[in-house]
Amino acid sequence: MTNTQKSATPPAGQNGGTTLLGLEDKQGIAREVKCSPRKIEYLMATRAIPFFKLGRLVRFDVARVKAALARFEVREVGYRKGGR
Repeated sequence: MTNTQKSATPPAGQNGGTTLLGLEDKQGIAREVKCSPRKIEYLMATRAIPFFKLGRLVRFDVARVKAALARFEVREVGYRKGGR
């Protein structure tokens, strides 16, 4: 293959964090939920988000992480239309 030809698969580490099973790595899930990788580490340590771990390999299912974070949503209370 010459330098002008492009390969069908991106080089390792440039696939946006997504693996073959549709799971994200720490940086990928941080981008997905718009927070820092350090915050993801904190949420893992407090068991606030689900993750898969095999040795040092850690992966996250985006839908399950977003569902877990939705439990922490704070909704406005005490507002009455037309009231004081």
